[in-house]
Formats: sequence, structure tokens, C-alpha cells
Amino acid sequence: MTGDVSAASHALVQSTLLGELLENAKIGALAIESGRYVAANGFACELIGCDRAELIGRRVGELNPFPALPEHFVELLSQRHDGGVLTMRRADGHEIEVTYHAVETMLSGLPLKLALLTPV
Repeated sequence: MTGDVSAASHALVQSTLLGELLENAKIGALAIESGRYVAANGFACELIGCDRAELIGRRVGELNPFPALPEHFVELLSQRHDGGVLTMRRADGHEIEVTYHAVETMLSGLPLKLALLTPV
């Protein structure tokens, strides 16, 4: 039984550390379910130029962060993985280039698309 508690405790510590790492990383992380944002870390919000409450629940492209939306993301969301460089329009109207990687994954038992963004 002690081994089970130790393994469970280790898994919780790992989950907590990874969550804190992702939240504090200088890489944007977005989780998308059925074309809607369901999670975002602080740096993704900073890149897009809005707060988390404005972003969560909205359709990808609703805040118009990418000039090529919705066509490009409709294509992207239909693929299992994708990557490249995009021009992103922030909420304040300024455009920046980002490198993105997107993959299908399971998080907390949900099938999601995970997109990671870094400024070029």
C-alpha cells in the first residue's frame, strides 16, 4: 500500500510541476475542443493580447488573431498535427509572426487539439 501512495503522490507532484511549468513558460499553449478554446496559459493570452476570460469558450478566430482564419484553422483542426509560421493579429491590431505546432492529444480524458505558439 505504501508503494501505491508514493506512486500517487509522485504523479500528483509531476502533474503540479508540469502545470506550473506550462503556465510560466514563454511559450503560448492553447487547448481547443470542437473549434473552441477550452484552456490557455498566460503567455498565449499575452501573445493574443487578451485575458483568459475573454478567450475561453470563444471559437478559434473569433477574436481574429490570425488574418488567414477561418480557412487555415479549419484545415488545421482537421489534421492530426501541423506546424509552421503564421502572422497573428493581436487584439490591439498589431501583427506578429509566431511559430506554431499543433497536435491531437488527450487531456483529462478529452480529445483536444493542443497548439503551442512562440514568437519568431
